[in-house]
Amino acid sequence: MQLKNGKLPADLLREYLKKYTNAKQDPRVLNTPSLGDDAAVIDMGVFCMISKTDPITMAVEQLGYYVVNINANDVVTKGAIPRWFQVTLLFPEGTKAMEIEQVFYDIKKTCDELEITIVGGHTEVTSSVSQPVAMGNMMGEVLKQPAVTEAKRGVVEKNHLIDPKNVVEGDDVIIIKGLGIEATALIAMEKEELLLEKGLDPSFIDKCKEYLRNPGINASIPGVAAFQAGKIHAMHDPTEGGLGNALNELSELVDCGFKIYRDRIKVYPETEKLCNVLGLDPMYLLASGALVILTPPEETINVVRAVRNLKMDAAVIGSVVDKADGIYIMESGERVPLGGYKEDEILKVL
Repeated sequence: MQLKNGKLPADLLREYLKKYTNAKQDPRVLNTPSLGDDAAVIDMGVFCMISKTDPITMAVEQLGYYVVNINANDVVTKGAIPRWFQVTLLFPEGTKAMEIEQVFYDIKKTCDELEITIVGGHTEVTSSVSQPVAMGNMMGEVLKQPAVTEAKRGVVEKNHLIDPKNVVEGDDVIIIKGLGIEATALIAMEKEELLLEKGLDPSFIDKCKEYLRNPGINASIPGVAAFQAGKIHAMHDPTEGGLGNALNELSELVDCGFKIYRDRIKVYPETEKLCNVLGLDPMYLLASGALVILTPPEETINVVRAVRNLKMDAAVIGSVVDKADGIYIMESGERVPLGGYKEDEILKVL
């Protein structure tokens, strides 16, 4: 089978994970590698260690900012504070020392902003890559059971492990921010000439580039605010394949279905315009910066309010339903099946 760019097809990845992982041999590993599970959970006694690795293979500009945030986002989905980071950096032949130093600078600056400590890594120049590639490993810590602890900033925090096994029918589905944030910035940065050829104004393209930081690909800050504000049953970081693939992954992980209202899902104006011009479906568009949260209805108001207090968007877009109902979208009163996993729409232009 000859494979396309992007994540492995879900069926193939599922098969490989079933055949070639061995997490069950160590009882301290509380979850096994699976679709939709964003990070490993390792029992360290009172605390659990949360560990995640994720590469940046599409972006070149601001690579250091990307790799720290993308990995921090996943750690937060377990109710953890990102603490320690290491990264492997691969640069193509001919890379200048100042270009490598810029990536180092961006990594440190981003880690400092998020109070994350850099603990190691590896850097080399190699003919094996044609553009810079960053592979991060973020680690965090979380109390196994709900408790009140003294936070680093002197703020009392409720920090406890988020376990998707707690998801039940009737839970609310919340989305933080909106669709296609990362894709909007990435297309503008990597395909500026194409957008100019399509007749888009340079000021519009510059606005799209700003999406990297506003609304921003960082989801760890609103994620921490969310789990400190209320009880959360599951949290998922929609990256490649956007919200569409994220809902499929969550459905598989927690064995449930979803009823989603399309008109409640935020699509920012620049993202919508890019999709219209390029013929892209925002539901399946690279979506780092957003978070999908499943929470008991009585906790929803606290979670949503905490995120909105950060001047960020948060909305209830649907609910958890029986697995037999599948995943469906309510559009103009009609019930439309979402469909299965799809290739990320951004690959049509990158």
